[in-house]
Amino acid sequence: MEDTLGIIPQPMDAEEEQKEQLVSDAGSFAIPIEDDDLVRLINGKTAEADRHIKKLKLVERRKINEEFWRGDQINEGDLEDHELAYVDNIIFQDTETRISIASGRVPDILTGTTSESLKSRENARKVQKVLNTKLKNDEIRRLVKHGLRHNHLYFQGAVKAFWDKNRGEHGDFGFKIVHPYRMLVDPTAVIPETGFTADEMEFIIEWCDEPLAVVLKKFPGKRNEILGQAKKNGQNPTDLASKIRYQEVWFSFYGRDGKLIEGVSWKYQNIILDKMKNPYYDWEGATRVLDVPTVNEMGEQTAIEPFYRNHFERPRKPYIFFSHVTLGNGPIDATSPVEQSIPLQKAVNRRGMQITEIADYAVPRLIFSGRYIEKSEVTRLSSDPKEYIWLKTAEKVGDAVTQIVGQPPNPILFQDLIGNRGQIDSKFATHGTTRGEVRAESSGVSKQVTREGDLTMADDISATVVDRVVREMANWATQLMKLNYKKAHYVRELGKEGEIIDVEMQRDMIEDGLIVTVDASSTDKQTRRSDALQMANAQIIDPFTLYEEMGVDNPKERARRLLAFKRGELDQFQSYEASLELTDTDGTQTAEKDIQTITVTGQIPTPKRVDEEYLQTFFRFVNSPAFDQQPPEMKQAVQSYIAGLRDVASRINLGAPQQGGQNATAVY
Repeated sequence: MEDTLGIIPQPMDAEEEQKEQLVSDAGSFAIPIEDDDLVRLINGKTAEADRHIKKLKLVERRKINEEFWRGDQINEGDLEDHELAYVDNIIFQDTETRISIASGRVPDILTGTTSESLKSRENARKVQKVLNTKLKNDEIRRLVKHGLRHNHLYFQGAVKAFWDKNRGEHGDFGFKIVHPYRMLVDPTAVIPETGFTADEMEFIIEWCDEPLAVVLKKFPGKRNEILGQAKKNGQNPTDLASKIRYQEVWFSFYGRDGKLIEGVSWKYQNIILDKMKNPYYDWEGATRVLDVPTVNEMGEQTAIEPFYRNHFERPRKPYIFFSHVTLGNGPIDATSPVEQSIPLQKAVNRRGMQITEIADYAVPRLIFSGRYIEKSEVTRLSSDPKEYIWLKTAEKVGDAVTQIVGQPPNPILFQDLIGNRGQIDSKFATHGTTRGEVRAESSGVSKQVTREGDLTMADDISATVVDRVVREMANWATQLMKLNYKKAHYVRELGKEGEIIDVEMQRDMIEDGLIVTVDASSTDKQTRRSDALQMANAQIIDPFTLYEEMGVDNPKERARRLLAFKRGELDQFQSYEASLELTDTDGTQTAEKDIQTITVTGQIPTPKRVDEEYLQTFFRFVNSPAFDQQPPEMKQAVQSYIAGLRDVASRINLGAPQQGGQNATAVY
């Protein structure tokens, strides 16, 4: 299926956005619902969502939020001639700071499997590498940042997962932001606490504008009806280039057998262009031959087993939502820091305008007497008539020249301005210290307390929004790979430790029972580095963890070289020189590949260099049930190989593992 929703056309107002929308080029999974019934269902749901939007006054509230974020906060036509259009846009400053902190680091994606086999664990690691390579990049970081901004301004943000057959050689999955103006959601649904999914929503409606020629190509069976509704002849190039707007509707309904069906349809005016079951789910399944026959549900022995290429337990609508300030009674946030700060922003602008006007009038002025000084002489002192006053007569000599001292703005105005700015900072949890501003009036302890409080809120947004959104994206990527990676896809990238990532991925490598989650990430890198250095000074942290917390490149190699350098101080740097010849490889991964090789071929060359992870992996293998199941000749080959590793380990000062175990005793 190719999804072409994505790029938002030229800006339109909210009511113009919500007309009709999108399309997908897909095969057909027939669903038991007539077109007329489906049209009535979609129209009814659209009206229901529209009523809810009007009830919440979303159009007006979103427009105001957007205007204040842009800085369009004062209508100059409403100002008096002497008034200044003063705007100090704290809302923009704090919104972007808050979003930047929360989206500063995409969390690491982790995979696991309940299977004990080496092959399953190796496949899980490959999936993890693919997901981290494809999702931990600048494109996804920008997408997350965009979604957070929508959530702050429009009380709703959404990411859509899709499959694009034109990506790469064999097609690939992708993600994109869906603007809140271009979608309607089920107002009765809630965002599940387990994740920001659309599982509780009965429908999601999305609009799209596309050229008439593109729509006709996607739905050739509806050509005449489309042209009739669009009032075009289908031959004029100008007509074909004009855009029409139609809907893509993801919906849930129950069939006559009472089973839940997830479907998608495309509607233009009252024409159903196409409809099908959710194409991002394997409904039909396939069969495979078992190595060992089993007994089926009918009590019959069989060597054939049905299976489905699904990572998800149920079909899901391909949307992931950003939600943070919610009452749990709907999919749209109740409010946002932007909306809460607008009254304060107005006060900031007003106080700033007053202070500026008073300061302008506070310029000192000279007064001259015409009895003693000619006006022509006064103009020689200043060419600005606003800086002096000339009097034609004066009774006293002292009146010849005098000065009026201007009154500066009252300190109360400054205090009120600073207080309002501080209140806005508090609502966003982005005070000046967090933004990196230097203020001499604050003590070091005060700055640290303020910063820690701000970062606590940033961590909350990262943990409850960003991490969960990325987790849902990772699971969607896994579902789309498992469903569509029929041919091998290759991922090549430079890893964070300087290694070359070269992974081949096919859908059969994504096994049932795979668990995909994320590693919680801290948003305050500076605090992590500072804490790591303090622990290093106290000698309560290892070098590898220190380098990881500091975010330096290739932490494993740095730690290895440091330890080798320390050992080298005792042996004339022989250990250090030898360590420089080691390649930076994943010892566990290399060992597992060698285990697979030796258990198949019975032999493998003894390496010149090994690391501790390599030795530990072989130790775990010889103490596992998988080793006990090997033929005697393979066991002997493994034991002989491990015995040969002892000399290698001692040569680079690596001791053999000391854990016990029946097989370990035989080897060591």
